Order: sequence, then structure tokens, then C-alpha cells
Amino acid sequence: MNTGAVSMRYAKALLSYAKAEGQEEKVYGEMKQLAAHYLSVEGLRRAIATPVLNPSTKHELLCEAAGGKQLSPQTSRFFELVLQARREKLLLFMAYAYIDLYRDDKNILVGKLTTAVASEKLVKHLEQLASERTKGSVELEAVVDPKLIGGYIIEQLDRLPVPGESAVTPDGIKLVVETVAKKRIEQVHIGSTPAWQTSSSGCASSSWHATDGLFNLETLVYRDL
Repeated sequence: MNTGAVSMRYAKALLSYAKAEGQEEKVYGEMKQLAAHYLSVEGLRRAIATPVLNPSTKHELLCEAAGGKQLSPQTSRFFELVLQARREKLLLFMAYAYIDLYRDDKNILVGKLTTAVASEKLVKHLEQLASERTKGSVELEAVVDPKLIGGYIIEQLDRLPVPGESAVTPDGIKLVVETVAKKRIEQVHIGSTPAWQTSSSGCASSSWHATDGLFNLETLVYRDL
């Protein structure tokens, strides 16, 4: 089974369905919430993957993880179809595929904002400023780092790497870009890197920096297909 192709097919169908109902933005938020819960709650991943739980129980868990009582009917119905087809093990990949498709469709750039203290006002201000400069929508992931004395750090993937460029994760995993299409990296080669090739900070210097979880291995499973 081609996991990437199957996940993308389901994601495209969901985006088309959500657009027809005028709910693509709400579904986008629900897919982001589902992905976040999948990555942070190990019990959720295990529950959805186990054959012991019946589909109705899994559906309840997924609905709660993606939005609870405020969940859109479109996402709820999507979960039903995925469970009926017994494709629930691919839900994380489907969620990321939908997120990518939506961002491409809406011309959304993604960045990361690190501050010493939380500041929703600052996030909104910088998103608006960046949107004006880039002529597109910008989303900033807010991260609080108490170690910062003051000010803020803003990171944005303002260009795509070219095939052949590489970077190394803190775990010593080397990622080499193989193919790039449209606005995203479509395929990377994953390999190990000797410890001497990493910097003292544990991450080799490189000519590009990826945000939005690109170096998260569970995300990479999808991007490497």
C-alpha cells in the first residue's frame, strides 16, 4: 500500500468536501488540533491503532481530539468514512496532507515565534506585519522560552531548499532533499550521520532551516513517501 498516495487522496477528498460546504477553514483548524493531539498523546495513538476498540469508540475519541462538541459535521463524517475503510492508522498522515493542501490553496506561510513570555498581542501584530510584507497570509507558532532575557526570535521558511541540500536533526539523522514541488518538500532521503559531523549544539549547520515540525520523525514519515 502506498501510504503517501492513499493519505493524499483522502486529504484531497476532504478538502473538496469541506470547500463545497464552506467549512475548509474550520476543518483546517480541526486537522491541526488532531495532529497536535496525535503527537502529544500516546494513549490516543494506541487506542486508534488497536483492533480491540470498536469503530464507534474510536470515532468518539477522534471527535473529542479534533474539536469536541464544536467539531464540524464534515470532519465527523470524514472520520466515519476512514474508520469504515479501516484506514485509521493513516489519520495522522491524512491530517498533515490536508494541512499542506489547505496552506497551498490559501497561500499561507508558516513561521515560529519564540518569546520569553506569552504575548498573543505580539503574535497578531507580527503576523499582520509579515502578511503585509509577503503579500500573503502568515501563521506564527508561538513558543515560550524563559531562557530568553528579552525580545523575541522569529523563524520563517522563506524559501524552499534545492535538491541536494541537507540538514541534520539533533538525533544525528541526516536529511537530504531529493525533490521539491510547488511550495513544499516532497521527498527527502533519511540517513544516519557520524557524531563528528554535528556541531557542539548537536545540530549541524546548514543553508536552510525548516519549521512546522519538518524534523519531527512522525511528520517525516509522510513527507518521505
